[in-house]
Amino acid sequence: MERMWRTRDVDGVTVYSLFSYKNLAVSKVIRALKYEHVVAAARLCGEWLGDFIGQNFDAHAIIIPVPAHKKRIAERGFNQVELIVAQSGLAGATFDLLERTAYTKTQALLHEQERIENIKNSFCARRRCDPSRLYIIVDDVVTTGSTIEDCIRALRAAGAVHIVGVTIATTRDLEMG
Repeated sequence: MERMWRTRDVDGVTVYSLFSYKNLAVSKVIRALKYEHVVAAARLCGEWLGDFIGQNFDAHAIIIPVPAHKKRIAERGFNQVELIVAQSGLAGATFDLLERTAYTKTQALLHEQERIENIKNSFCARRRCDPSRLYIIVDDVVTTGSTIEDCIRALRAAGAVHIVGVTIATTRDLEMG
């Protein structure tokens, strides 16, 4: 499958999306993982993610999957983004730097302004960040950017300076790389 990654700016941070969510094969893989519990789909997403990050970023970057709230993990049985990162083969993944402190409505069910309000101040960093390191926030899909924006806020509050985002897909048509 040919990949033409897309970029967007979220609060001064470049967010790379590997595919458009309009790509039916990609959206089917993501939905299978997230809603149908086809955990094997994480392997394919992890390969995509590992290839992209490995080819475009320093091997010493810190990879941070967007955390899910404990209640959401109990409902779904897993955090799909953690599974994707775990399957990526990337060194530098950390699963405990960011914490989701607020249990929120599912973003997929909300309109743009509701998404922004829903996710505000939902994340915090559990420890200080090294201002010399690159932090890569990973999510499955970006729509409004509000989830990644709140993760950026939490990382900056903890001292992170160099931050990028990488998602498997975007729901928006953006600049292609």
